[in-house]
Amino acid sequence: MKYSDVTDAALLRSLVENSFDLTTVSDREGNLLYVTPSVARILGYEARDVLGKNIMSFVHPDDLERVLEAFGRAIRMPGTLDPLVLRVRHSDQSWRVVEAASNNLLDDPSVAGIVHNMRDITARHEAEMAVRLNERKLRAYLDEATDLIWTIDLQGRLTSVNAMACAVLGYTAEELVGRPALELVASERVPELAVALAEVIQGHSIEQVEAEVITKQGNRVWLEIRGRTFREGGAIVEILQIARDITERKQSEQALRASEALYRSILDSSPDAVAITDMEGRVEIHSPSALLMFGYKPTDILHGRSVLEFLAAADRDRALANILKMPDRPADRSQRVPDEYRAIRADGSTFHVEVLGEFIRTEAGQPTGMVFDVRDITERRAAEAERARLESALAQAQKLEAVGRLAGGVAHDFNNMLGVILASAELALAALDPASPAREELGEIREAAERSAHLTRQLLAFASKQAIAPGHLDLNETVARILTMLRRLVREDIRLVWKPNSRPCPVFMDPGQVDQILTNLVVNARDSIRGEGTITIAVSPADIPQSPDRPFPEAPAGQYVVLSVRDDGCGMDGVTRERMFEPFFTTKQLGQGTGLGLATVYGIAQQNGGFVEVETEPGDGTAMSVYVPRREPLPAALGPHPNAADQPAGTGTILLVEDEAALLRLTAKMLDGLGYTILTSEDPRDALKLAEAYPGAIDLLVTDVTMPGMNGFELWKQLKAVRPALRCLFMSGYSAAAIAQHSDLGATLDLLPKPFSREALANRVREVFARP
Repeated sequence: MKYSDVTDAALLRSLVENSFDLTTVSDREGNLLYVTPSVARILGYEARDVLGKNIMSFVHPDDLERVLEAFGRAIRMPGTLDPLVLRVRHSDQSWRVVEAASNNLLDDPSVAGIVHNMRDITARHEAEMAVRLNERKLRAYLDEATDLIWTIDLQGRLTSVNAMACAVLGYTAEELVGRPALELVASERVPELAVALAEVIQGHSIEQVEAEVITKQGNRVWLEIRGRTFREGGAIVEILQIARDITERKQSEQALRASEALYRSILDSSPDAVAITDMEGRVEIHSPSALLMFGYKPTDILHGRSVLEFLAAADRDRALANILKMPDRPADRSQRVPDEYRAIRADGSTFHVEVLGEFIRTEAGQPTGMVFDVRDITERRAAEAERARLESALAQAQKLEAVGRLAGGVAHDFNNMLGVILASAELALAALDPASPAREELGEIREAAERSAHLTRQLLAFASKQAIAPGHLDLNETVARILTMLRRLVREDIRLVWKPNSRPCPVFMDPGQVDQILTNLVVNARDSIRGEGTITIAVSPADIPQSPDRPFPEAPAGQYVVLSVRDDGCGMDGVTRERMFEPFFTTKQLGQGTGLGLATVYGIAQQNGGFVEVETEPGDGTAMSVYVPRREPLPAALGPHPNAADQPAGTGTILLVEDEAALLRLTAKMLDGLGYTILTSEDPRDALKLAEAYPGAIDLLVTDVTMPGMNGFELWKQLKAVRPALRCLFMSGYSAAAIAQHSDLGATLDLLPKPFSREALANRVREVFARP
């Protein structure tokens, strides 16, 4: 195809759409009508994602005013380019720097289309910013340097000086810049220095020269001058010189030795290991800290050894490759990323180091050796690993806490429904003739409700809200009492070993929770053993010290009692271990487990202020250790217990408040059947009105804790203000400890756990009535 075969429009479209620049067309309001395909490369958007959007929505807020002004000029003055630099938003939400211009190329003020051309200069902009930053750093360094530093042009005039040069020579920077450098030199030294400067300008290398200069005050100062040339396109354009005042050295060799001692002390005090090598990587000079870091004695000699010998064998090829890449690394050390390796100490142990290396070059740029700065990062790596472990533990704890709140809420609502089922079944059984064939079915309903109540207790145990009755126990004695039951849970080919501790192991917890822990752990251990095996139950004391490196940082320091169950079964992999405490997560086959066993153990440990430690490996068994705070029993109280009030059961008036209508009706029916006078209300506010209007005495408030509008605590407080003698019995599926967190009742809290039987309700009400 010839050029003549291509239409101007097709050629123009091809040029525009294949341009590296981004070209857009918008209407006078800035709404995008067309974008070239380069929008994907420059801004990360597809054309369909931006068409129709206002071009100003992509502009950085700080640049918007300038862009709007340029946009207005493009509309008012067709044909005028108005370039400017601005920031536009990339699809990844970063800001790209572009050079842009808006133009009405049709030279028509009424035209609808405004052409915008944008060129991505982000890399150039960042490079310029880096250059400016480096220039500022360099200027700061020059002004803070203890050496005299200046630059000279090819005519021998000073073009810049640092603060130290001004201080030593006694001139201001304005007095020195533009002045011939040789005017500062003592007259007898001018010819020699003029020749040396001419040779440098011609490209000859002069590593060092000594000059005696005259200060503004007329004093003579000896300077040792080193310099290098700067080139552009191969031609020398400027000379950098660094000078050091060596007047004292000239006057005294002792000053020279003191100076050398100073540099040695600086090297000796460096915490990093510094090694200078030849081009083959053999050590020529090293700092004393290198011996200490690598575990060598001061008398050991490292000279002549390859630096690769001090690295682990697996890291040497990578280190050699990195050394070969050193010429390609940025000249600015602040932009270099150190390499990390495993190093070897003299005793063969390994540790982690990071290394920065560079070539040592002559004035002509010829490399003559290498210098390596080595830093021990073992502690930092360990701290990073520990932080990652703690973050993982925190994430797991937060996940389990969230699941626990959900489980507790579900169990609380389910308890109300179970209460209705259980109460209905018991009332129906009480009303039926003993010979009725329906009694068996009703008994099945009651038994199913009780089994479901056990399931909700497991959920509440996981959520640390299970209603419990803690007491002082010695785990040695408690475990020993249930060993017979536990042996019935395991197969004949599994040996159950009990290892009590020789010392008392007192805790304060519900003995039923100990049963739950051991039952769940022993059943899990049994199911993990294929064929013959051993399950070992042990009790032991443990101390967690108050120190940053204690074994369980998430647990409070103190004394604990450990109840552990160890098996030699199949163990757990990482995925199973990660999820093992989640409710309803199970690796067992359908129908062989609910997935609540370990969730229950975790919840009980949390509820009692403890935690669970797991040691397991696939094929190597599992050890589950439950840590519970050690609690010594208090001394027994002296003197007789106070006598209970002599109040007959079945008499008195009870105000029953429950927002679940069915449970309210059935509970009222059970209490009525026990002989009490019952007042009922589904709403706490209605209960207040009912209590105020009721003419007789109200002896007991029986109320749910969680109700809409007003909880049970608030209801009792308001009722006691008008009826001070009123007793209260709270109903809840949560534990007394869990609900007491939201009240100021403390130990005075009377609780009837949900769901409850008619017998439990009757006994609890009688207990409250019997109390003075």
